[in-house]
Amino acid sequence: MNINIRPLAFGLGAEVTGISIDKPLDSEATKMIRKAWIQYQVLVFPDAGISSAQHIEFSKEFGELEIHPFKHWRGAKHPEIIEVTNRAIDGKKSETADVGRKWHSDGAYTLRPPTGSLLHCRAIPHVGGTTWFTNMYMAYDTLSEAMKAMIEKLEVVNDVRIVNSYKRDTTQSAEHARDNPPVVQPMVLQHPESGRKALYLSETVTRRISGSWRILRSHTSVR
Repeated sequence: MNINIRPLAFGLGAEVTGISIDKPLDSEATKMIRKAWIQYQVLVFPDAGISSAQHIEFSKEFGELEIHPFKHWRGAKHPEIIEVTNRAIDGKKSETADVGRKWHSDGAYTLRPPTGSLLHCRAIPHVGGTTWFTNMYMAYDTLSEAMKAMIEKLEVVNDVRIVNSYKRDTTQSAEHARDNPPVVQPMVLQHPESGRKALYLSETVTRRISGSWRILRSHTSVR
């Protein structure tokens, strides 16, 4: 097996070829892919025609799988997978049609956010359909030292109730809110393997900064 990893952009992303992810990986291949994942944050496996079962098995190579907190989105046959689609279902707008339209980090509204997400594109539109990713390590690295020192002790309150795309069904919204109460997360996270620090806040679910008034006040003087 000759695995080739080709960087795709300056900020993040790499293409992985020379490997068939529809079959079990050996330990060396798993280590190589994980190392590339940590380095480039987003990996692309082109032309990976896999079934849902193969998708699950490949994902298991990198850790224990999460069952999505939103019960209504889980697949009936494969609860480890949710389908994100803007196609109408039974003549109605899909519940996941608006998922991911704002900048976010998956699972940031839970106390155990997943390490990552593995996406399989089954239908590509003729125009548009671009999925964007951003490098939150670089976002942190480009801050001034004074700003880093100020925010490293801050926390953010993440609340799934402020996500507009989840509010169409009032019954489901109430259930989501009950099952996923607001949580407090650090504004800056340090990756346990790479040691790199990243900003950890979300346009989608971050409601406010916790403790910011006290810290900002200590850095402000009045003439």
